[in-house]
Amino acid sequence: MTLPHPSVTPDGADVLHNTSMLRIIPSLTDRNTAEFFSTLEWVGSLGNWSKPQMEEKSFSFDFAKFSSAHQMEQESVKDFSVRIEGLAHRCLNNHLENGENISDSFRARLQ
Repeated sequence: MTLPHPSVTPDGADVLHNTSMLRIIPSLTDRNTAEFFSTLEWVGSLGNWSKPQMEEKSFSFDFAKFSSAHQMEQESVKDFSVRIEGLAHRCLNNHLENGENISDSFRARLQ
């Protein structure tokens, strides 16, 4: 079995060819979030990912922090939703490069 691995495009961007594992991210909670990403790191080394690819802070790492956010005890639902929306936008914006923008339709789905 050959493990999929990212490649680098001429502009230097990493491309993940097999995104099938990303579908399970919404179901991750607490302890299994860390296990999922440590397993990805282990699989990445087996898949011959380059050292810079392994060391770079990835979108999935930021998304894991975002997706593990919890509503604080004294926080209203509205305040929590505003905080989550801000985290989502920051997570995406941190990984946009060279004037990249997310599409208006995708931005609308985030809101």
